[in-house]
Amino acid sequence: MRYLGEKAGVHQFALIFNQYNVGVYIFKPPYTYVISAEYFNNEMLSKEMTRIGEGTLFSLMLADAQAGALKPYVFKGGTGRWVGDDYTVAITAPE
Repeated sequence: MRYLGEKAGVHQFALIFNQYNVGVYIFKPPYTYVISAEYFNNEMLSKEMTRIGEGTLFSLMLADAQAGALKPYVFKGGTGRWVGDDYTVAITAPE
């Protein structure tokens, strides 16, 4: 699982299965649900919303992100771009 960062209170994570298959998890205020989407070859295969229950993995991921305990993942060798829902996080590797 990779933390991709935060923008305007929206936190995004990615679960990279391989170079073609990626799961994206988006936490938007008021943080009662997580939006999860699975992409294959840049096409969305599925999308669902799941309630964030207390003590679940999703609640722990969000708590760490909000506390500043996670650093955004930087793709080695260049830039990476993950898209989920209507929100995009782009990460650029430092030169």
